[in-house]
Amino acid sequence: MIDNLKAELYEAAAMTFQEMGFVFLTEELEAEQIKAVFEAGVSLEFLGPFNGGLIVRVYGSMLPNIAANMMGIEGNPTVQFQHDALGEIANVICGNVLPRIGGANEIFHISAPDAAREYEKLLQRFPGEPAAQVTLGFEGGRAEISIYLTDERAA
Repeated sequence: MIDNLKAELYEAAAMTFQEMGFVFLTEELEAEQIKAVFEAGVSLEFLGPFNGGLIVRVYGSMLPNIAANMMGIEGNPTVQFQHDALGEIANVICGNVLPRIGGANEIFHISAPDAAREYEKLLQRFPGEPAAQVTLGFEGGRAEISIYLTDERAA
């Protein structure tokens, strides 16, 4: 089940950012993307056959563009709309990756995303190392997606 977690997380995250945010992956991370400053992040929890959480962090200046693309508007959306867009991306990534690793017939309950502009606040939600983490490069920055498993099986 968990053997291919990183590959499944990468595929779900890449597809979600590209299809929902209308952004394209870069083949490799460039120096500008690596040096990009933390912009915002969201976290959510899931319960089901196994429990855990997902954190999506974006770096650089890509979030306003992603939110505008998702909303179909020109210009910069409000910070609240940007956080909502990132939360929706996190929901979709989680909703796509869980059936891939847990089984298509399993049922998971996903919490509402919690947005944070402080990097440390995000990491406090799930102490310890993630079960898998992927980094995606986009024009204007990068995204890091981490999945945490708090137990193998829920009661």
